[in-house]
Amino acid sequence: MTTAARVRKALEKEIGPGAVAIHRHNHTGTDKLSFEVLAGGERLWAKFAADDKEDAGLRTWASVARQLADRHGAPPVLEVLEVGGCTGLLFPFLDAEVATQAALRGRYGQVQAVLDGLHADRDLADRLGGPTTSAAAFRDVWVSRFEADLQIIARDVAPDVHEYLTAEVEVLAGLVDTLDQRVHV
Repeated sequence: MTTAARVRKALEKEIGPGAVAIHRHNHTGTDKLSFEVLAGGERLWAKFAADDKEDAGLRTWASVARQLADRHGAPPVLEVLEVGGCTGLLFPFLDAEVATQAALRGRYGQVQAVLDGLHADRDLADRLGGPTTSAAAFRDVWVSRFEADLQIIARDVAPDVHEYLTAEVEVLAGLVDTLDQRVHV
């Protein structure tokens, strides 16, 4: 049984009789565990940690969830769950159109205002700690993901293709390391 199937079954049991959880593949990584949940006529969204690093991240998110919702318009965390050995966050389901590049360009001002507010929130920055430069943030989010993805695809691509992609990720990591702009001002 896959981790997603194991967590799905445990989530349905945790939510209660009649609950249905549907695993939704996540474009931000092959190992993400996201579920649409139908329970008591209500639609919810659940996000679960797939590994220890994500578990720590979700616990951190839970610790600042109220602040993110109150100050920055983030969806509220309805409940923190421990299901099938994984930490999960339960949210209201946001019925919205899938973001496209064109739609995001049209809302750039709104997105920039949210980002500016997040980056200016010193209390939030102090509580979160973590990356203090653009390079550290990019490395933590993207370079580490690319490196993990390379491990996943190693057996599925030709060795020369894997070697090329590995070299490109190393070049990107080197370029990222030259960035030193502070994230929080």
